[in-house]
Amino acid sequence: MLGGEGAGHGPCVGVVSVVAVLESNPRAAVQVPPGVRRSAGWWRLAAAGPAVAGSAVLVLIACALLADYPAAAFAPLALWAGRAAAALSFRAPRRDQAALLGPAVARVLAAAGVKPGWVDFYVRPGRQVNTFAAGGRSVAISERAVKDFAARRHSQVVIEALLAHELGHLTVPGSRFGVAAMWLAWPWRAVSRLVLGVCWGIAGGRRQSGRLVGLVAGAGVVIAVVQMLGQQQWPGAVCLAALAVCAIGSPLLAAAGGRAGESAADAFAAACGYGPALARALANIVPDPAPVGWVGRLLADHPDTGLRIHDLTTAGR
Repeated sequence: MLGGEGAGHGPCVGVVSVVAVLESNPRAAVQVPPGVRRSAGWWRLAAAGPAVAGSAVLVLIACALLADYPAAAFAPLALWAGRAAAALSFRAPRRDQAALLGPAVARVLAAAGVKPGWVDFYVRPGRQVNTFAAGGRSVAISERAVKDFAARRHSQVVIEALLAHELGHLTVPGSRFGVAAMWLAWPWRAVSRLVLGVCWGIAGGRRQSGRLVGLVAGAGVVIAVVQMLGQQQWPGAVCLAALAVCAIGSPLLAAAGGRAGESAADAFAAACGYGPALARALANIVPDPAPVGWVGRLLADHPDTGLRIHDLTTAGR
């Protein structure tokens, strides 16, 4: 996330459809390094697998609990499906916005070697300068970025660099399923955050060291698994061990995939000739708070901004 546009097929296009998740990737002539492209998107999908499975179980349990109330029995499923539209919130640009962004869109597509019409451009509500990629061929730019561009607070080449970055996300294999994975996984992640928040509060919250709480929780899981194995309770031991591995491994894998995806998108923008412009955007207008501590760095889904700027400014030398 850090780029977007807004013309595409014109102002008559409606809100982005979930079907866009299954559409093909644009056939860009500019390619990112093969070693980066092959892994990034699939890592994030693999990391979302346990959360998607957990979400399905939670939704089925909720529907079963409401089975005696026919009017409400399918409410959890409807809420689950409705989350997709809420996650996107894309809309077609107005005529004035399409006219403003049109030249930048055309230049980016030409630089990438992408045929006009391969990518749909939208506008998304937002108070920060940001851009977004979704599905196989959808890119959006925030309302704030459009307003700032209209007020000439940002040059056209900077807006083009942001759009080129998002276009790069669409070339990463697996990325077109990212919105679907996010949508399908949200019930599990919402419940897990709630449970972790309650446990954190019971454990003393900020009064206790995060490392200490983590060590105690990890030790408890290990002891429980060992005891189950000693009592030959194989199914329980396997389920608890798998849950612990997924709880730790999925966020780490998702974060690593996010960092690899951002690097691939940066490399794509640099290959299109927007390396220095994107570096200026990262340095001046894109909010990116630095993660705190080694755990924060492991869980960060964006690479360090300083490293990104260095790689963009030295690309092609």
